[in-house]
Parts: sequence; structure tokens; C-alpha cells
Amino acid sequence: MIFTNDADYIIFSKNLGKAKELLDILSDNAYEESEYSICNKRIYNVGGQHLVASINTLQSVELCCERGHFSDAYALARKYRDDLLQYLFIIETLNSKTDFADEDTEKLFDEPIDIEKVFAAVMKFADVFYSGARKNERDRAVDAFLDNSLAEQEKQKCRREYFDASKYIFFLKKNKHVSDCFDFFFADVWREMDRTLNNYVHANGMQYIFSNLPQFSNIETSKRFDEILKIIMNTTTMFLAILILIEPNYIMSLDYIDCLECNIPPVIDSQYWVASGIQEYIDEFVVGIDPKLKEYLRDLNPSGMKIE
Repeated sequence: MIFTNDADYIIFSKNLGKAKELLDILSDNAYEESEYSICNKRIYNVGGQHLVASINTLQSVELCCERGHFSDAYALARKYRDDLLQYLFIIETLNSKTDFADEDTEKLFDEPIDIEKVFAAVMKFADVFYSGARKNERDRAVDAFLDNSLAEQEKQKCRREYFDASKYIFFLKKNKHVSDCFDFFFADVWREMDRTLNNYVHANGMQYIFSNLPQFSNIETSKRFDEILKIIMNTTTMFLAILILIEPNYIMSLDYIDCLECNIPPVIDSQYWVASGIQEYIDEFVVGIDPKLKEYLRDLNPSGMKIE
């Protein structure tokens, strides 16, 4: 069964495009604000790779729905959710790493400064960066992901303790504003979505098998499209809300950077402007969760981004 010309599918596809557009804007900003980690004497940059890959996952969801392979679409929707949360977990870990403490810097560069002290400082920095001496277990778990060793048998503990959707939420909630935001605005959304996705991924009943056989399913396809779209958009909105609270610069309009690159004085405070496409998403979908969520993000994002 092909649903390309089905009215419900057309609406579904159009709205799914709004999530893709949001991730596309965020990925451009993520590459501008990329995080890094040094492990095994290599530098790994984390930009918008997760976000571009997630756009492709949404295209796969769309294709599955077009063909009526709804169980597969739900499985991909869970991958979409997990990958976006993993991205938040990774950038928050990289943001909070303590490669070199301020007090160490003060000791090395205490007056008077001479060439021997500068050389000693450079060597100390290099030793700390390359050795990973200051990294905790969470940092090393992320390094294992970045250098593609996480799948190895000896990294089983890392996978078990850090790489799972519930674990991502647990660590992200160590940020008080994220914790309050999640508990107040997304806890119920998460529980409902998590149960639904698990039922499809693990095929908890024959109905979930029949969901991949639309010609034999007794559930209207319009309900399938509505539920999958709701899961995708709730996931995207939750991701955006947490991102704004931990890395608000990712929603910045590029006007400020464009001016700097063109040697044009930027408009005062334009570094706090929100990209128009992101503002539109906020006005439609963030407000759709709860109008108070928009106020929360405007008032508590740590960079003071001007969410209208």
C-alpha cells in the first residue's frame, strides 16, 4: 500500500518537514559552535553531525510511512529520539570537562612572567590535554564514543552506565534548569512516548506486527500518522528546549557572524537574536506544549537569547 497521495500522509509529510527545517538551522549553528575532545592524541570535533544524521532518519520515517511500514517508522522514531538525546549528553559532557583548572593557570602565569614559565605552562597544558588525567568516567565514555571504541567488549561498562536514553536524561537533569524544565513540561510526554515506542520496538503483541501490514491492520492510517507525528514533534521540541538551556548559542541568528565575517560592525546586541526559523518553531510547537515553556526558556537560557 502506497500513501503518497493520501491526504493524511500529505499533512504528515508537511509537518515533518518543520522538524527537518529546525534541525537544518541548528546543524549550521552547531558547526559554528563545535565542541572538541582530545583522546589518543587526536582531536575530535562534535558539530552538527548528529543533527544532519537525524534529518536523514526523519526521511526514513517518512518513507516507511509512505509505504505503510508503521512498526518500522516507530522504531526509527525511537532512534531519532535516542540520537538527539545522545547529542545533548555528549555536548553537555564536553562543555563540563575540566582539562585545566583556573588555579593551575594562575600558578603558572603568576608574576613575573618569563620564558621558562611560559614553556612550563605549555608543557603542562599539553600533558593534561593528551594524557586525559583530569577526565572522569563520563568523559572517558564519551571519548570511547568519539574514537569508535565504544562497541568493543571491554567498553561494556561504559555502554551500560552512560549510553541509553534514560541515562542521557539522568545526566542532563544534573543541570537544575533542565531538571525543572523536564519535570514540569515533559515528564508526562516522556512516559507516554517511551511506552509507545518500546511496545513497537519490542513487538509487545501481535498488533505491533500487524502494524507493518496496513492491509490487515484494523487501526485507521490517519491515527498512525497522527501518533507518529506527535512523537516526532514532541521529541524535537524537548530536544530544542534542553538545547536552549545548555547551549543557547545554537539558536542564534547568523546576522551577527555574517557582519563580523564581512568586516561590518554588527548591530548592538544582535548576538542575542534568535534565528527566524527557530523562533517560528518556538511559536508553533514550544507554545503548543505549554505557553509557560516559552517564558521559561526566554527567562532562564544562560546566554540571554532574546526569544520573543
